[in-house]
Amino acid sequence: MQEVFSHPIMGMVILLGVLILVHEAGHYWVGRFFGIGVEMFSIGIGGPIFKWVRKGTEFRLAWLPLGGFVKFAGMTPTDPIASGVKGIAFHEASRGARAAVLLAGPMANLLLAVFVYMALGMHGIKNPAPIVGMVVPNSPAQRAGFLAGDHIVKIEGKPIATWGDLQDMLFFSPGRKLQVTLLRGNKPMVVEVTPDSVEGQDKLGRKVMRGQAGVAPGFIDAVVTVVPHSTAAQAGMPTGAVIQWIQAHGMQEKHMVHTWLELEAALQSCFLAKVSAIEVGYITPHNAGSTPLTATLPTKNGYTATQLGFHDSLLTVGESTASVVHEGDRLLSVDGHATSDIFTLNTFLMENQRKNVVIQVERAGSPLSISLTMQEVEVQRPTGKATLYIFPFAFLGSLVPATPILTQYTSPLLALQYGVMETWNLSRTMVEALGGLLVGAVPMQSLGGPIMIAKIAGDSMKAGWETFVQVLAMISINLGILNLFPIPVLDGGRLLLLGIESIRRRSLSEESVERFQKLGFMMVLLLTFLATYNDLSRFWVSIVKQAMGGTP
Repeated sequence: MQEVFSHPIMGMVILLGVLILVHEAGHYWVGRFFGIGVEMFSIGIGGPIFKWVRKGTEFRLAWLPLGGFVKFAGMTPTDPIASGVKGIAFHEASRGARAAVLLAGPMANLLLAVFVYMALGMHGIKNPAPIVGMVVPNSPAQRAGFLAGDHIVKIEGKPIATWGDLQDMLFFSPGRKLQVTLLRGNKPMVVEVTPDSVEGQDKLGRKVMRGQAGVAPGFIDAVVTVVPHSTAAQAGMPTGAVIQWIQAHGMQEKHMVHTWLELEAALQSCFLAKVSAIEVGYITPHNAGSTPLTATLPTKNGYTATQLGFHDSLLTVGESTASVVHEGDRLLSVDGHATSDIFTLNTFLMENQRKNVVIQVERAGSPLSISLTMQEVEVQRPTGKATLYIFPFAFLGSLVPATPILTQYTSPLLALQYGVMETWNLSRTMVEALGGLLVGAVPMQSLGGPIMIAKIAGDSMKAGWETFVQVLAMISINLGILNLFPIPVLDGGRLLLLGIESIRRRSLSEESVERFQKLGFMMVLLLTFLATYNDLSRFWVSIVKQAMGGTP
């Protein structure tokens, strides 16, 4: 059943069905409030699946779920009015009443978003915590003295509640010295950091200079790479072992370990205890579901991970589809560029346009150069489709996110305020994006159509109901804002005509209105064609694979 509802087509039908119903219901109820007759209320376009008549209005569900409409009686003086329809003709209503009816659809979509975010606020929203998980070597953050585990509280006096707040402050502060208040343990500290100014893209695909400090939210996991002939190797620990706990030899307390930071803290405790050996509990892929294996490591060479003979596995090869690269190889460089950390590596890969590269790895303690053919993948960016070249292997290690912060509003008024602010902020962003499209500041390749909506709807269904309703709210805002733009045939275009009528103090001729609507129809048709072309460019390969029975 879950697979049926997470299918892109089903996801799109449900998502668009809700949005269209809300939009058209806004027009309908405000029209009825002003006593305007309604001939038809349709969800979907084309022939009806089923229909019924109530109080002179035909309600129908149509086959094509890409639109809907409310047909008011007497939209123009020459429109015939169906028999049995109750109420006045649309053109007989006051200009204020007609404007309210036209505004009601977009406003209903915006209100839907407000109430969705309000409900999410009362349910509770999980956000990444503003806790530093990893500090990039040779970065502004490292030079400023940031450490893994630091909890960022304020930047320039502004409270930082989530990792998103932290990102925004850094992003918009390239080259600017920032005063950062943080908690290290329970001790408050103030440090100063000046983010590097680097060229990048904002979320609308525009080139901007952004701030980059060199901090990441994920903690390095406790997967180890064992150095050959080291203390850990002699104790039988293999590369890929996942450490579960550390215990000072002869003592009862076990230090449970989930991240590299906790591993280092446990080893520090053993150092303070001055024991002659430590016990390490670990699992491997072969015994992941059973009792952890145990290794005894003498501490004669020291208590740190390096002295014991292991390090993290962020750059150690795991599964590989390339025969020339083996599990356990540790990546040292790519085309002569040293890979001291995953962030430097990621930056290189994002800019790499070469399919064939030379990598250097450490295998069995010795360096080895390998000619490697990279794997070609297509990714979607705001500017359109792009080709990247990635490694044909995965790494053993990864970054573990900190426990998220749950933001929950128990007061309906506070939840409503949250819903209004989220809707306002997203509306402002969407107006900026649409305006950018018109003036060329935002690339036209970022425009999406029905295929993209179907893809997003299906993916959000798979991710769970919270993600789906968030996507529902965002697209509802998009629909509401787009309909307010003064494009003929949209609500905003009709409002523009009403405004012209109000200035002229008389109605426009039917010929003028018809020409205006034809222009609008051509504009919408052109935008639809462009959006569909962009969608096919993005998803053509996956569409063909699905049609052939493959995996997208």
